Amino acid sequence: MQWKIASASEIVSALDFDKFIAYDSEFVRGHFYSAKLALVQLRQAGAEVLLCDPETSPLQEFWRHLLLISAPLVVHSGEQDLELIFRLAGDLPQRIADCQIAFAFLSLTRKISYADLCKKILSVEIDKTQCRSDWLSRPLSSEQLQYAAVDVFYLAEIFPILLDKLRALGRLHYFYEENENLRQTVMSRIDKKEHWFNLQNAVQMPYKFRAMAEALLQLRDIAAKKSDIHRSKLLSDGQIWQLARSYPDDIFSALALLDEKNPILNELVLAEEIFTSARENLPNRPRNTALNRKQKARLARLEEFISRRSLELQIAQLLLANKNDKRQFVLAEDEQARSKCRLLQGWRAEIFAEFDFYSRFNSK
Repeated sequence: MQWKIASASEIVSALDFDKFIAYDSEFVRGHFYSAKLALVQLRQAGAEVLLCDPETSPLQEFWRHLLLISAPLVVHSGEQDLELIFRLAGDLPQRIADCQIAFAFLSLTRKISYADLCKKILSVEIDKTQCRSDWLSRPLSSEQLQYAAVDVFYLAEIFPILLDKLRALGRLHYFYEENENLRQTVMSRIDKKEHWFNLQNAVQMPYKFRAMAEALLQLRDIAAKKSDIHRSKLLSDGQIWQLARSYPDDIFSALALLDEKNPILNELVLAEEIFTSARENLPNRPRNTALNRKQKARLARLEEFISRRSLELQIAQLLLANKNDKRQFVLAEDEQARSKCRLLQGWRAEIFAEFDFYSRFNSK
């Protein structure tokens, strides 16, 4: 395996943007508001691995070219990698190809690790000891660079193999449609606001505490983003509970309990306005509609159907349908609701179209 460290301009010159690019990145979350990119790894079939350090080579030129790629950007379990690309580039490439999703269309395993995928497809054992190393320290060690190169080297070998298997089974359109779903999901989640009902044990929170909890969450997010510190480092969910319980009607008394160096105190000018807005426009906690007896029976038949079809097709059950998909399907009793049901859209519609026949046949 060959690899080299390259600048962004060297990468742009070396890559053929009409052919698929295997992509991986090393990043650090932990202390920061959002993940910090530490290294970008790239490879095309038959070529050496290119490693780019964003600390020494700004990536703006590379991002511009990447967004114009006509071939797929190949990742593995790439949701967090894609989120970081979206934050830094402002968009995502038009075509994504996640090898973890590909394998889920070929097996009963929804989330195979990269190491297990390499072993399964290529009979290669890879060393993951550098996974938790400090990727923001400089210089990066030769062991770290070798580890990073391996992460993308085999990805470029595995992707064509998985693609051939999907093509042979007629599931290539399933695969690319599901990757578009992933792409849309990543873009919709960026900077999604937290609300009081996202707190742990929120269902137990008395109504009179909720507006204060909501205001503290919004102030925490503003301060964390400005200071680039992880939200929980400024104010934990447990502390929000305590402050809301101690001063449910007085935002300034609640904030007075914080350490004087807490960046949230820099937002005092916004505090009263945010608290007033929280009291007047407190968001409601999403509630799951309770299933009646008939719907519970339909759900049981649906779960049996999914289990059977998963085994027959050798497609992971969780890829076919997750918990929310099942509830949505069972509750979709009119045309408008059915039109929004994920199990009746795209590639899933081809599989679940036969459920009504199966349900009638197995309802006794």
